[in-house]
Amino acid sequence: MSEYKDNLWKFFIYLFSSRRSFAPLLSIFFLTLPGTIPKQIGFYSGLGYLASFLIETPSGYFADHFGYKKTLILSKSLAFLSTFLFVIANSFWTFTLGSVLMCLARSLKGGTNEAFINSTLTKLNRENEFAKIMTKISANVSLLCLPLILGLPFLTTIDIRLPFKVFLIVDLIGLLFVLSFKDIKQVIHHKEKLSIFKLIKRVKGSNFFPIAIFSGLILGFTFAHGPFRAVYLESLGLPIIFIGAVMSLSRFFWFLIGQKVHRIEDKFSVKQHFSIELFLFPLYFIIISFIPNIIILIIIMALVNGYMWSRNQLINHYLLKEIKGSKYKATYLSLYNQITSVIQFSLSFIAGFLMSISYKFGFLTLGIILFIVLVIPFTFMKKH
Repeated sequence: MSEYKDNLWKFFIYLFSSRRSFAPLLSIFFLTLPGTIPKQIGFYSGLGYLASFLIETPSGYFADHFGYKKTLILSKSLAFLSTFLFVIANSFWTFTLGSVLMCLARSLKGGTNEAFINSTLTKLNRENEFAKIMTKISANVSLLCLPLILGLPFLTTIDIRLPFKVFLIVDLIGLLFVLSFKDIKQVIHHKEKLSIFKLIKRVKGSNFFPIAIFSGLILGFTFAHGPFRAVYLESLGLPIIFIGAVMSLSRFFWFLIGQKVHRIEDKFSVKQHFSIELFLFPLYFIIISFIPNIIILIIIMALVNGYMWSRNQLINHYLLKEIKGSKYKATYLSLYNQITSVIQFSLSFIAGFLMSISYKFGFLTLGIILFIVLVIPFTFMKKH
């Protein structure tokens, strides 16, 4: 069993390499390319999310049938290629291709990461510890990312492409660790093979879709406004070398909250948990549209985003409970990610349009819309 236990610490290193610590710099780097304008940020983001949408659920289905390790190797290889394209990018289309490959890599690991660790813990007879272990691994990775996030913006003073060059090495290390994983030989016999449509039908009437849509909306809106956070802060006068402070501080909050966030599952029902988030996230968008103080703005952005990421594995555990031991773990979790991708794709263009009017107007409008749409899945959520 020790060979399976090694998957846990190796997964920690792999997950560290999978975090796009250069993400706050992407939109700023994009605007240094010839002929680019802020409105195109929504366009390249949208194309990436479209790519995620098209392969998200099929990638989970692929992982369930052909192996989690093979899928993670493919994902990490695409992530490496994406970073390489950012290094050599000299036009809108080269950069956009890098963005698309980055989103494809994320889609391939989305659902597969959790299914791989869930299956590893099953082998170790520790399946009930999934939420606790995954939230802590994710939180500790966030702490490890802090020096990288803080340091990368300073490298731009030497060369705007240098952060991406550094990450090529990080991606290569991550790929080596994925190759060393002990594979989980999950077997889906011929008579157990089901189409995606039949799998969807199996969870109809459960809390799976209300949970997936509710959380997918929160993630979708947060991702959609993500590329505009850095340029918004820069427009308020924050120097580019301090842009990493926002992301690093959110990672620090992620680390702190992630140590205890799994306890929410013990103290509250899913609906009680989401009744708080129903107001929390819309208020976040509305509040940041009114605050002119950069320091307060950074703290609020970091705190809410740190919480959002720390609770993400908790959502995955909610969903795993809803599918009740199905062998199609990656497929179901990828279906959740695909719901998120649809929202991201739609909102990226809407956010680009709203932000072209005004960043403050854009954040305020997104907050109002988010509250309205969150009410719908919340009302369909059953009390368990």
